Amino acid sequence: MAGVSFSGHRLELLAAYEEVIREESAADWALYTYEDGSDDLKLAASGEGGLQELSGHFENQKVMYGFCSVKDSQAALPKYVLINWVGEDVPDARKCACASHVAKVAEFFQGVDVIVNASSVEDI
Repeated sequence: MAGVSFSGHRLELLAAYEEVIREESAADWALYTYEDGSDDLKLAASGEGGLQELSGHFENQKVMYGFCSVKDSQAALPKYVLINWVGEDVPDARKCACASHVAKVAEFFQGVDVIVNASSVEDI
C-alpha cells in the first residue's frame, strides 16, 4: 500500500490548516481522515470549540488526524497539537498500513509542536 496522499484534496486540507494557524481566525481545530478505501487524506470537520469539541468528532472505526491550536495564558504563542487517532475498531491491517503516515502528516502541516497518539477520548 502506498503512503498517505495529500494531492486529491490539497487545497481543502491547506485551507482548513491555515484557518487554524491564522491569529485572526476563530477556528482552532481541523479534523482529517481518509477517503473510503484509499490513502487520500480529506477534511472531515473543523470548528472553534477547542480540544473538547474536537474530541467529540473522533470515530472508533477510523484513522483520523486532529490538528488543534492550544492557547496557554502563560505563553505568547499557541502550541499546535497533532492527534494521531487510531480508533479501537480499526482493523489491524489498516492500523499497520497507516502507522507510518503520521510523520508525513506532521511534515505536511508544518509547525506541529506535539504529537499525541490516541485510540480513545481518554487519551487526549
